[in-house]
Amino acid sequence: MMTRVKILLLLSMWISNVGEWVYFIALNMIVLRLTDSPFAVSILYMLTPMAALMTNSWAGTLIDRIDTKKILVFLNISRAIFVLLLSTTANLPLIYGISFILQMQNAFFTTASFVYMTHLIPPSEQQRFNAWKNFVQSSGFILGPSIAGLLFLTGIPQLAIVVNAIALIISAVVLCRLPKGKGEHAIYEKVTIQVIFQDWKSVFHYTKANWFVGSIYSLVSLMIVCMTALDSIEAAFAQTEVGLTEPKYGLLVSMAGVGFIVGSLINAKWTCSPRLSMKYGAIFIAIGYLTYAGSRQFSTAAIGFFILTFAHCYVNIGFLTYIQRAVPTALLGRFTSSFSFLESVGALLLVLVFGAAAEQVGLRPVVLMGSIVLLGIGIWLAMLVSRTAGE
Repeated sequence: MMTRVKILLLLSMWISNVGEWVYFIALNMIVLRLTDSPFAVSILYMLTPMAALMTNSWAGTLIDRIDTKKILVFLNISRAIFVLLLSTTANLPLIYGISFILQMQNAFFTTASFVYMTHLIPPSEQQRFNAWKNFVQSSGFILGPSIAGLLFLTGIPQLAIVVNAIALIISAVVLCRLPKGKGEHAIYEKVTIQVIFQDWKSVFHYTKANWFVGSIYSLVSLMIVCMTALDSIEAAFAQTEVGLTEPKYGLLVSMAGVGFIVGSLINAKWTCSPRLSMKYGAIFIAIGYLTYAGSRQFSTAAIGFFILTFAHCYVNIGFLTYIQRAVPTALLGRFTSSFSFLESVGALLLVLVFGAAAEQVGLRPVVLMGSIVLLGIGIWLAMLVSRTAGE
């Protein structure tokens, strides 16, 4: 049942998500206009994992000790201020610096919002809510670039950035109408370097004692790392190996959004076991990538994209729900941020490896090999979740 709390939380997520896409597309265009350099634009994409590295090593410690609602409201207002600053400068180093701070705040926001919605949504309703959350993010993925494109017609790309700042403030106002985010087992303790190290030890001991949960999280993280590396060479592959023009590549990306939306809506209507979602979703993600890796025309690539994004919905929703049920809420912030930190390290390294390998042996062999690795991870995950029946 869609309650007032759920509607407000989803509305806040949708507003900020659409705004983020509008902002990021606009930022790409601004940097490209300033430099006329694709490499300068690519630096913006490198800032995300670097910011996550800087943030996730300590973010969970703070999140588990402070009211998450207050964190989210503060981050939205803070991000709005930095976004407005970004719209006033044409200095490239300053743009990169502000963007890096924004990406750090985004990484913090991602973990905090996950913990907050776990506090707020009853366990029996979390899976369906996760499906609606996926739908909201998918619609932002499609609507954001479209809105940015319309705003570009004004000839002032900075206007799109201002729109994001307004969206973040509206999102903060909506969040203010929601309940506080402290759980009954939340920790109240002063945060120090020693406390952060102790929290890492707590996560390590919990993972060691609950190896099954740790193994599932590790395998899904490996999938995300591999998919991130493949995504980094996706545009080059589509245009050089498949032979797509820029408009057709844009259509291909839209097909990915359609896959996410369809998968999310089906999950919202008909839920299945989180383990089944992960089991079959992981294998079909690899099948989608293999289809894409072997494609030589738009139609085959589009089918591959639809399969992988549709399946990704199942893995994502099943995985989030499983972790919400398996990990104690009081530890959730530290647990997820610790794994996200390791995930960011892996993503940075594998993006570099895939980029270098593509230069040496070509794009298609690298995409094909990455897809085969994904299939191996998917089979491994499917075997692991099949070991124990039920939830």
